[in-house]
Amino acid sequence: MSLVSSSLHTLRSILASSINEEGITLIDSTPTIYGYSAEGEYVKHANLKGVESFINRYGKSVAMSSNGKFALVSDQTNNRALFLSLEPIKMLSIISMPKPDVVLFNEDSTLLIIGSESGRLDIYKTDDCSRILELHFSDSIVCAAFSKNGTSVAIATMDKKIHLYRLDAGKIIHAFRVDGIVESLTFSADHNKIIGFTRFGATYVLNILLKQQFIGDPTFEWPTRVASGFNDNIVLLGTRSNQLLIYNNSDGIKLGCFNFNFWGITSLSVSAEKVLVGFSDGNGVVIDMNETLKEASSALEGGNIAKLSRLVAEQPLIFINQDLCTKMERHYEAIFRFKPSGVNERKGHEAIVSLIIADSTLRRELMQSLYSSEEIVPFMEKISLGNAQGACTSVYKSPHLRQLREFHEVRSSCLKELMHEIKLLEIDPEKFNEYISSVEGGCNKCVHNLIPRPEELEENYKKLLSSASSGNFSALAEIGEQHEILRQTKVYRRFMNYGEALIDKILARMAAGKMDQAEEYAVKLIKIKPFFHTGNYFKNQIKAFDAFVSYAAGNNLAKLFLLSTEYPALRTTQIFKDQIDTYKRNIVTPANNLAKNGEVTKVMKLLAPYLTIEYFEEKNLLLFKKALVHEIELYAPIGEEQLLLERYHGYFGWDNEYAQVCLTLKVEPNLTRKPDIRISEYKTVTTLLQGSRVLRTLQNQETA
Repeated sequence: MSLVSSSLHTLRSILASSINEEGITLIDSTPTIYGYSAEGEYVKHANLKGVESFINRYGKSVAMSSNGKFALVSDQTNNRALFLSLEPIKMLSIISMPKPDVVLFNEDSTLLIIGSESGRLDIYKTDDCSRILELHFSDSIVCAAFSKNGTSVAIATMDKKIHLYRLDAGKIIHAFRVDGIVESLTFSADHNKIIGFTRFGATYVLNILLKQQFIGDPTFEWPTRVASGFNDNIVLLGTRSNQLLIYNNSDGIKLGCFNFNFWGITSLSVSAEKVLVGFSDGNGVVIDMNETLKEASSALEGGNIAKLSRLVAEQPLIFINQDLCTKMERHYEAIFRFKPSGVNERKGHEAIVSLIIADSTLRRELMQSLYSSEEIVPFMEKISLGNAQGACTSVYKSPHLRQLREFHEVRSSCLKELMHEIKLLEIDPEKFNEYISSVEGGCNKCVHNLIPRPEELEENYKKLLSSASSGNFSALAEIGEQHEILRQTKVYRRFMNYGEALIDKILARMAAGKMDQAEEYAVKLIKIKPFFHTGNYFKNQIKAFDAFVSYAAGNNLAKLFLLSTEYPALRTTQIFKDQIDTYKRNIVTPANNLAKNGEVTKVMKLLAPYLTIEYFEEKNLLLFKKALVHEIELYAPIGEEQLLLERYHGYFGWDNEYAQVCLTLKVEPNLTRKPDIRISEYKTVTTLLQGSRVLRTLQNQETA
C-alpha cells in the first residue's frame, strides 16, 4: 500500500506545529505563523514583528500547545518570551526572561515552561500568566518535559544531568547523571520512568521509583524533536537526518523507523490518523495513515497476524493510533502464539510484541509464560556463563526473549563497548586495536544489526574518512546509511553541517538576487544523496524567478503572490519586499485613515486590487473590520447601537476593534467569543447600517 501524503512549504525551518481535525498550524524560523486546512491546503499566514530569525534550526525556542491554540516564542534579543493566542492570532502576554532558549507547554496547555542559557527555569500558568516556580541550575537548560499527569517535570542540562522536579513536593527529588547531553525527553504513561535520548545516539531509561537506569535501543542519531501524548505507550522521535523513529516510551525499545526525502526534522505533531513532520529547509510532510489503519484493523480482527506484522514492518507509523494499539493488546494471545516467517513478518511481529508486553496489565502474564517456556533454558545458560554472543543467538531464534531484563543488560553492555570503540577510532586507531585485542568474548556481530564486527567497523570508518577527504559526499552518505553507528562520528556530523550550510547559502544568494550563485549551491546540494530533494526543490524555486520578475514588471499581482506562496524563498527577494512596501504605502496607510472615518465603501474600493490575493487576506480583513466598527461608532442610529454591534459580533466575534467601540458607545459587549455566522459570509457585507448615514453628532443635535 502506497503512503498517502501531502506537502507544505514555509520560508525557513518549521520549528513548531500542530495538527488536528480543524486544521494545521506552523511556525517557521523567520518567524512566521502559517495556517493550513486539515488536508494541507494553504489558508493564511502572519508575520511576527520584532523577533529576529532563529539561527538554530534544531533549537527548542518555539513551542505550540498540542491543541494548536497557543504558542510560545523566545525572543533572546529582547530578553523575553511571547505568549500568543493562535485563535485568533494575538499577543496574550510578554514574559521577561534573560536569554530564553527552551519553551514548552504541558499536555493540557495549563502550564508552560521557559528555560534559559543561564540555567534558569520558570513555570507559569497559562490562564493568567502567573509564575508558580523559579528554579536555577548550574548549567544551561537543553530540554524539558512534563509528565502527562502534570505532577512532575524532567529537565536536562548541559552538564549531562536529568533533574526530576515534583510539583506537589515542591523540590527536585533526584538528579540522574548520564553519559551524554540529552536532547529530547519524555515520560512513560505510568509516570514512573523517564526516557532520555542523547546527542550521541544513546537511549536512557530512568526508573524513578528505583533510582536506576538502563540503556534502551540506540537511535544512532542526533535527536531533535519528540512527540508524545497521542498514545499511552508510543513516542515519535525526530532526528537530525532523514529518519523518524518510533519508540515504546515504557522501556526504550525502538519499534520502527520511517525515512523521508528531506533532511533534518525540526518539528513533529500527531493526531489519531495523521503525522506532520517539519524539516530544516522549510518543507513539511503530512502523512495520512487512515487507509493503512483500516487495513491493519481488518487484518487484526480477522486473525491475520501475518498480514498485520507485514503492515507494521512496512509502515510502523500505524502505532500512532491508540485504538489500534488497544485492539492489539486485546488480541495478545493470538499475537503471542504466532510464529513469523520471513524478515518483514519477524520484524513487524517483534515490534507488536514489544508494544503489548510493555503494558503493565499484561506484562506479568506474558513474562510468566516467557519464564516457563522451553526457549528460556538455553538463553539463561548462556547468560550464566557470560556468553553474550550465544545469548543473542538464542534471542534471534526466539524474539520474545528480547523482552527479558537479562537481555537488556547484555545489550546495554555491548552498546557501551561500541560507543567506546567509536571514540577510540576517532582519537587513536592504535588504541582501538589495543582495546579490541584486550576484550575477550565480545560479539562477532549483533543479531539485531546494531553492533558490527570490530574489523568491519574499522574498515568502514576508514572509508568514511577517505570519502570525506576526497569530497565524495555521496559515498559518505551511503556509508552512513549502511552503518548507522558511523553517523555518530565527527566526520559524518561535519558532513551534515556542510549540507545545512549549503541550504543557508542558497537562501542568502536568493535574497540578494544572485540566482546564478544560488543555483550553483543548489547543484552541489543535489549531488548529496540525503539532500537531493531539498536541492531539487530550491532549483525549481530559482527557475521560477524569471516568471516572478515578469509578473512584477507587468504588475500581475495575483500571479506574483501566488508564485511566492508556492515558492516561499522568493519572498526573501528585493522584488517581493518592494511589493510589500508598495502595499503598505499605497494601501495600508490611506485605508487606515479612511477606516477611522467609517468610510467602508472607500476602503473596499482601495483594497480591490488585493482582495483576491490570499497573502493579504488577513490584513485586508483587519482594515475592513476597522472601517465597519468605526462606521457604527460614527453613524449608528441612536438606540440601534446594540443591534448593530451584535451583527458585527455575529460575523467576527469579539476583537480589539469591537471591544473599543463597545466602550465608546457604552454598550455591553457580547462575551461569547465564537461568531454565530461563518466568517466567509462577511465578504458579502458592504455596510451594517440601513438607510442613509447621519453622523451621531448631528443626530444628538436633532434630538436636543
